[in-house]
Amino acid sequence: RDLPSACAAPWLAEASDSRAFSRMRFDIACPASGWRGVFIVRAAVSARVAVAARDLPSGAALSAEDISWARRPVTDSADLFGSSAPPIGLAPRGAIRQDQALRRRQLQPPQWVKRGDIVNITIRQNGIEVSNAGEALANGREGETIRVRSPASGKILRARVSAEGEVTPLE
Repeated sequence: RDLPSACAAPWLAEASDSRAFSRMRFDIACPASGWRGVFIVRAAVSARVAVAARDLPSGAALSAEDISWARRPVTDSADLFGSSAPPIGLAPRGAIRQDQALRRRQLQPPQWVKRGDIVNITIRQNGIEVSNAGEALANGREGETIRVRSPASGKILRARVSAEGEVTPLE
């Protein structure tokens, strides 16, 4: 049926599927006449998002100078960075071209520890901090768990990468 030109009461509209901007479904009804219909709507949404200010190499942590802002079409807003949470400190998984939108799936925490590095094994508890040197047995990014050898005891322990060149034991 065709959409009536007028409705004696306010139109009722309910989003029955609005998960993707590219295809949203709305149920429309005129309570006065009993008319009902389903409409598929495609929205074009854009937002001001983070883009590469220059060509970005793989692996280098991003600084404010590496990021500019531009209006871009948005199809998956969860994958883009807005001005409230810029991707400063994250590193590209691969090279990114200038003016390309920066997407979460393209970025990762920078590698803070390399295999063979001498790292600080740091324990903090009740305001006391104890630190000792150790050898990283694997590469590690922020929050990753790696194995570390303590040269003093020769023991191998599991530790979480907590800062550049620093790990916190898990055991």
